[in-house]
Amino acid sequence: MFVFLITFYADIYSFKYGDKVHCDIYISIPYYELRYKEFKTIYQSEFQEDIKIYDKNGKLITQGEWKRMCYIPSYSVAEERAMHTLDRFEIELAPGEYKFEISIKNRGREIKRIVKKELHRYEGFTVSDIIFATLIRAGQQGKFVKNGLEILANPSNIFLKNSKYLYYYFEIYGLRKDAPYQVIVDILKGDSVLLSYPKMSNYAEDVDILYAGAVEITDLPVGEYLLRVKVRQDKDSVCAEKCFIKGEPKMEITAKIRKYWDFIDYIADEKELKQYKRLGKENKDEFLLKFWLKRGRVALFEHCERVEYADKHFAYGKKLGRYTDMGRIYIKYGRPDEEFVIPATSDYPECVKWVYIGKGYEFIFIDKKGTGFYELAYSNVEEDKPFYDYSRFINPLIWGR
Repeated sequence: MFVFLITFYADIYSFKYGDKVHCDIYISIPYYELRYKEFKTIYQSEFQEDIKIYDKNGKLITQGEWKRMCYIPSYSVAEERAMHTLDRFEIELAPGEYKFEISIKNRGREIKRIVKKELHRYEGFTVSDIIFATLIRAGQQGKFVKNGLEILANPSNIFLKNSKYLYYYFEIYGLRKDAPYQVIVDILKGDSVLLSYPKMSNYAEDVDILYAGAVEITDLPVGEYLLRVKVRQDKDSVCAEKCFIKGEPKMEITAKIRKYWDFIDYIADEKELKQYKRLGKENKDEFLLKFWLKRGRVALFEHCERVEYADKHFAYGKKLGRYTDMGRIYIKYGRPDEEFVIPATSDYPECVKWVYIGKGYEFIFIDKKGTGFYELAYSNVEEDKPFYDYSRFINPLIWGR
C-alpha cells in the first residue's frame, strides 16, 4: 500500500478567553493539491472545507462546512511562488482534550487531516501558543485580523529557502501591571543557541498583553529549528517554544511511484496522450510532473495504487492486469461499490457485475473460456462499451442483481 502524505496543513492555536479557551484554526492548502478548470485567463478551483470537533469520549461537539473558491494565474507561476490558499476559523471551547477532524473536498476527491489537542485553562503568569506567520502587519478588519494585527499564519511551520523573516505572535497573561518585564527570543538547533535576540524591556500596560515580532532567517541553512520565547518579570519566568523547518517542500517522486506514474493511458485526454508519446525520454519526466501537479498529489497516489492493484489481481498469463478489461475499469473508476458473481452453468460462463452506486455505472464481465480471463460484456458508460458483442453470453440472472 502507498502511504498518503499529509497533503494540506492545519494547526490549532489556543488563547485565553475567560473560563474557556479561544481557538484559532488555520488551514493551508498548497495549490497542487486542488484540481482546477480554466476560467477566462486564469484557473479556478471550487472546494469544500469540513470541520468536526470531538471531545475525548468521541462525542461530536460541533461541525460545519464551508464552500470556498481559489484562483491561480497559471501552473508555472503557482509553482514558482509556492502558492497556497489560507483559511481561518475561530471557536471557544471548554478546557479539555479534543480531536479536530478537517476534510477538504474537491471535485470528487477528499483529503483529511486529524489534529488532537489538549486545551488548558490559562491561569496566573503564563504564555499562549505561538503562531508562526509569513507576514504580520497592522490591520483593522478581515478574516485574518486578530487584535489589530493581520496575521497570515503558516500552519505548515515550513519556511522556504528564500524566506527572509519568520514572524511570530503570542500573548502573555498574568503580568503585574506597570512593572517591567523582558522578552527573550532564541533560535536553537538541537541544544545550541544559534541566534539570540536582545532582551526587550517594557512596562506592562495591562495584565494580559499581545506580543508580535519577526526574526531574520535568511542565513539559516536548510534544516529543523526551535524558536524559544522566554518572558521574565522580577524573579518569575515562563517559556514557550515551537519547531519550524527551513526548506522547500516538493512533491516526492519515490521509486515506487515512478514505477506507475507514467501509465496515463486511461486518464489523459487524447491531446495529452499524443503530446506525451511524441516526447523524448528526457522530456517525459517534466511532462509527467506537470501532469500530476495539475491533478494533485492525492490523485497521483490513488492512481498508482490502482495500477499496482490491477497488475496484481487482474493479470492473465504474461499480460499485465492494467491491459485487461477489468484492470482498465478498475484504474479508471476504482474499487466498485458492489460486486455480484453468478457461477458458470451449462448454458452460460461465469459472470461478474461491478456497480458504482454514486456514479450509476454498471459493468458486466464474463469468463467466456473458463480460464480466469474476464472480458467486458456490458457497460452503461458510453466511452467504455465492450469491443465485441458478448450479450448472448450474459446469464440473465445477473440483471436482477
